[in-house]
Amino acid sequence: MKQLPKLLNAEEAMWLGLPVMIPDFPPEEILAIEAKWFKTDLQRLANENLLRPDGDKELLVIKLRYIGVLDKDGKEVPQEKRERRPVTKSKIKPIGKALEVTAESIISNWTGKPKNISLLKRDIEQLRKTYDLMDVDDAIAEYEGISREDYEDKEDYQQERDDAWDNILDTLENAEEREQQPVKAGILPQTSKKPAERMPRINPHASAIEQDKQLRKQSRWLKDHGFKTPREAQEAGY
Repeated sequence: MKQLPKLLNAEEAMWLGLPVMIPDFPPEEILAIEAKWFKTDLQRLANENLLRPDGDKELLVIKLRYIGVLDKDGKEVPQEKRERRPVTKSKIKPIGKALEVTAESIISNWTGKPKNISLLKRDIEQLRKTYDLMDVDDAIAEYEGISREDYEDKEDYQQERDDAWDNILDTLENAEEREQQPVKAGILPQTSKKPAERMPRINPHASAIEQDKQLRKQSRWLKDHGFKTPREAQEAGY
């Protein structure tokens, strides 16, 4: 049977113990069922069964059919007669703290696995003290900013998310490790060091969206290197 990827949100699938990929049904069956329901009623059923109520009618029908709320004719199945489908639980687990966490180990752990941005961010957060993650944070923000409402075609929406996910892993692969200062007996390490690179600048001629990205990047740079304002960094020669 043909498969449609990610008809369930990754977190939603994990909450429900459902696979991220669920079967697609013949379009004519879905259209026939859609005609029998108002979208508000489908959203109500989704809410009652802990599914996200967003999405078009086709998506809601597919979800509700898969978990047994609607039968093949589109009629609501009484609660006592519903049969849950066998599920495939996610095999993604956060990288254990006992293991040495590197950018390479995180990339290896997530390559070819179902996407879950919450768990990926949890893994990446463990690198913040040892890696420069400014570009990675921008890539994550770009991924999280992709909205289904901005795309008429589901395939275009999915392709955009796939490309943005790959971009996160690519920027993580290229992230530079911070230089670690040796700790001498009785001497605490400095909380900030002289940065090797210049402070990121904001281009006044860039678009508003690009300027917003540059501002976030500059703010993180200032925080990572112990400066409170851009003027402080400029006066220090950066």
